[in-house]
Amino acid sequence: LEYSVTFGHISAKGRAGLTDRMMDEDFLQTDANINPGNSGGPLLNLDGEVVGVNSMIRGVGTGICFAIPSNLAREVADQLVETGKFRRSWLGVGLAELRGDSPFARRFPNLTNGVAITGVMAGGPAERAQLASEDIVLAVDGRSVASITQLRREVTRKRPGSDVKL
Repeated sequence: LEYSVTFGHISAKGRAGLTDRMMDEDFLQTDANINPGNSGGPLLNLDGEVVGVNSMIRGVGTGICFAIPSNLAREVADQLVETGKFRRSWLGVGLAELRGDSPFARRFPNLTNGVAITGVMAGGPAERAQLASEDIVLAVDGRSVASITQLRREVTRKRPGSDVKL
């Protein structure tokens, strides 16, 4: 099935929680049938513009596939060309929403904004800053965060190694 082309639509943006590791995830979800071995291929819109890089399928034939957004792929490519390596700021935490049906939403019903820390990676920046499971992050450098996606965007856009006020 090399060099095949399929079609579909993007059914969600900002998908996370797809792996069992605490990592930065911001996938596009698509029902375009990405075949095994097609990871790294382009996800195109109807005008033939690249909107993502196919990266993962959730079970063969399920119609649930994921792509890295093209703006992130461009950021990585530009940094690789400029410096020969890619560096990104990170906290080293697992996160949960305070909205919806999460245990944290039930524990903190009066909080409408913020993100709960569910775990701290050993040796990571969050551990060095003494963050702990069940801490609630309300803002990054004074900018309110209401979702995991917002927190991730605020942190990853900082210069690696710089201080961040949570």
